[in-house]
Amino acid sequence: MSAFFLYIHKNKPLKQTTTNLIAAKLVHFPWISTTSYATNNLQLIYTINKTDRIRIFEDKKNKLTFFLQGNIFESAGGIDKISEKEGYCLQGQIIKRYLKYGISSCVGLNGIYNLIIWNENNASVETAGGRTGIFQMFFTPLNFDRFALTTDIATLKHLPDYRIKINKRGIFDLLYAGTAFENRSVIEGTERLLPQACYRICGGKLKLLKEFRLTFSNKRHHYATT
Repeated sequence: MSAFFLYIHKNKPLKQTTTNLIAAKLVHFPWISTTSYATNNLQLIYTINKTDRIRIFEDKKNKLTFFLQGNIFESAGGIDKISEKEGYCLQGQIIKRYLKYGISSCVGLNGIYNLIIWNENNASVETAGGRTGIFQMFFTPLNFDRFALTTDIATLKHLPDYRIKINKRGIFDLLYAGTAFENRSVIEGTERLLPQACYRICGGKLKLLKEFRLTFSNKRHHYATT
């Protein structure tokens, strides 16, 4: 299972010593290595193994960068051909689906994945998750509209000028039920992005755009706010 740490820094990147500490925190087995990707406003650190890694692809015309964690299968329940004239490349189909139908069309496809889209035009991020939430993702707002998305909240302790505050309710949920309630996490101010949902992050603020439910699943709880 791949892991990553994505940091939107607004031209104030993390130092190499800090990224090295974060990279070390993402590695849980000796056969896993890490690599990085960076632009003027973004730093990504992610793991690599023989079967799993983050796939990065671009739509340069629209200044969009796509990050795919996990896999989406090319089938009737996953990526369908939007145009018979176009190729069946997975990355190409994701880009065409997003441009034609928006981020909500990328939610709950046939696969286990998280899709993150960086829009350089307005310095925003949109995300779409798979059905099960096996790949968890956490959002942490920071000063000056900066923010982090990560699969491992332990990486947050290495951020400069950031102090972790424990969320007691999140700890209670974790001990009682084995997971924090809905979007809550064990860290105050850090939200777990829900599966089967899409979000937009702009100006350092997270907004839930749409949440889907499986046909056999009844919504029992509201979106947690405390």
